[in-house]
Order: sequence, then C-alpha cells, then structure tokens
Amino acid sequence: MTFASITVTTDSFVLLDNFTFANYTSSHLMKEYLISVTSYELFITFIPRLNSLVFVNAIEVVSMPDVLFPNSLNPSTPFTEFTLETVYRLNVGGANISAQNDTLSRNWESDETYFQSTTTGMNIATNISAIKHPDFLEFTAPPMVYVTAKSLGSVSEDYKLSWEFRVSPNFFYFVRVHFCDMISNSTNSMVLDLFMNGYIAFRSLDLLRVSGDLAEPYYKDFVFEVTEKTLTVSVGPATMSSIRNATMNGIEIMKFINKVDASKKENRVNNVLTKTSELSKTSKLVIIIGCGVSVVIFLAFLGLSFCYQKSCRLKKNSANAYEFLRHFTLHEIQHATNGFDAELLIGVGGFGKVYKGKLENGKVVAIKVANPESRQGLSEFHNEIELLSGLRHQNLVSLVGCCNEDSE
Repeated sequence: MTFASITVTTDSFVLLDNFTFANYTSSHLMKEYLISVTSYELFITFIPRLNSLVFVNAIEVVSMPDVLFPNSLNPSTPFTEFTLETVYRLNVGGANISAQNDTLSRNWESDETYFQSTTTGMNIATNISAIKHPDFLEFTAPPMVYVTAKSLGSVSEDYKLSWEFRVSPNFFYFVRVHFCDMISNSTNSMVLDLFMNGYIAFRSLDLLRVSGDLAEPYYKDFVFEVTEKTLTVSVGPATMSSIRNATMNGIEIMKFINKVDASKKENRVNNVLTKTSELSKTSKLVIIIGCGVSVVIFLAFLGLSFCYQKSCRLKKNSANAYEFLRHFTLHEIQHATNGFDAELLIGVGGFGKVYKGKLENGKVVAIKVANPESRQGLSEFHNEIELLSGLRHQNLVSLVGCCNEDSE
C-alpha cells in the first residue's frame, strides 16, 4: 500500500491527481469536497496506477444548503465552475468536534497543532446557553464552535493571534473565519484587523457592530491566492480598538479546484493509464481493463445496465436495492444500442444477448437482454442481478439500472 497511486475524477474535476501514499504517514486518508451538482447523477471514478491496490472504505454524500456558500466569486465567475477541497477545519480554543455533533457530518479539529506558540494567547469559553445561535447558522458551524475561542487578553504590545498551515502553492484558497464576541461591552471596544500571510485581508472589523449583539455568531469569507507552501491566518486589534484584544472561534480553509476541460481531463486520465509499460503483458491487461471499465462505466460504480423480462422478478429481500436503480425506458435502451444493432453484439448466452451501448451522457455500458423464449440461464441471470444490485467495489462493475417495459 505504501507505493499505491490513484487518480480520482468526477465529470468535470480531477479531485486527486496521481496521489501516492509513499510520503503519507497516517494509517488512513479521508478527503472532503464541496461539489455543485447540477444533474441527477454524480459520477466518481477511481483509477489505480501501475500495480497499485487501493481500498476505498466509504463514500458519503451529504446535501448542503445553498445559502452556506456564496453563489459566485464575482458576477462573471459562478461557484459552479469550481470544486472546493476541505483542507483544514478548526475549532479554535476548544477540543475536537466529531461528525456526530455536526449537522452536516463535518469534523472540526482542535487548533493547538497550528497555533503559533511565539504569539500570546489564551483559551476562553462561555456557557452554550449564552450563545445566540440563529437557525441558519446551525449549518454554518455547530454551537460548540462558538462556545470556545482564543483571546489575546489585555496586551500593550502589538501582538496578533496567528495560525500557520501547510498548503499546496499556486492555488486560490477559500478561507472562512468564525467569530462570537464574548468580550466587547460596546461598539468600537474591540475592533479587529485580519491578515493572510502578513497581508491585510480586512481592516477594522467591529464584531459587535456587524453581528448586532454580544455572543452573536458571525463569519467572514475571503479568497486568497497562495504562492508559498504555507498559509498564515492572523487576527489582531485594529488601531481604532479601545481595548488591545482580539479573538477568533473557528477557521475553515478550502482549496479551489478549477473545472477541467473534458479533453484535458481525458488526456490526464489516459496518461495515468498508459504509464503501465513496466508491468507484464498480463498485468497490464488486467489494469487497463479494470481502469478502463472504471473510467467509462464507474458511477454506481458507474454501471452496467440490464434489460430483463417481467417474469424475472427480484426476490423480496432485494427490493430495496432494486428501488434505487435507474429505470430505463425501452426507447432509451434501443437508442443506446442503435436498435440492438448486430455490430454491437458482444456476447450470447443461455440467458440471452449482451450488447455494447452508449448512454445519453456518453458513458459506455454493457446491456444484457434476457431471452423471453428460453428458460435456460434465467435462474443464473436472476442471481447475477441480485448480486450486482448490491455490489460496491472499485475494481468491479455493479448494476446501475434496468428496463422492465413491453415484456422486455
């Protein structure tokens, strides 16, 4: 597993590009992405390289409210042109918060690893009942994020609270900072300046003025281009602040992944697949077929479509899996196979015929058609449908849909 390498893609984005575990010290890897989905299907393709063996333990899809992120970076750049990869999510001044305690199943890490020890700072907390937590903010962050914070305390020198993160250079990053003012007693009493890598990101943020009340959660978003291998987020008292104090409750950092042109993505994927010349001919065939099927057919994982006759029913205990399959119309199947063109026939068995087909989105699939005039093989065909309807493995195809129309 140490030298395993994998590329992970969606229709328009390369999420992981030839990622290797060689320099990765943790026992597991968890990646989180925010993807704007504009269709009814989300295709995720896993492509192992060379003789890599990569296990995917779980895939979780969580619906996120539209109001959680801005619709665009500017009027000409909609958010749908990007995918965001979560890099860091910190509960500042507090302990880890598990996914079970977050309405959107997010994990929040304690900030202690990233806090710069050269700066002064103390952890502060309040009672959760004191936090004025509007309903819409429940999706922004769990209440516990706003219960704890770091504070400068009262200092006479020009100190800042600072956190340093290792990042990939030459990317834009979306940074969200969370506040809940537990310190101010009036407007202008604590006014903050925010910095990214030493540059002023926002000047003179009066928390009490913008949030409207003491202990009222508030967040501020930034987009910042990072050309170095580190990103430092800092907050300190502004010149106009009447008290020399600063505070912060949470930090989220996400990396922008630009939309990839389809032809460019295909070239990058093909580049991964063709770098198998070091393998034996047999091994290469296995890898290319496995990866080729993954790329072309992968969603659930991407999928094998089946036609079968009405008499071939699924058993009662398979009903749940069947209900979640896509139900193709006979017209869609005929269109995918060019009217069951003989040139697209790729196999014949006792159960019937297998055709190569192409769905409306361009995905190539195998389509099995049960023979209504023969009972031979129908039992095996039925068992195979049950097996594939529940199959979830990165190197094996699974059942994506079926057609049950006009005795087909």
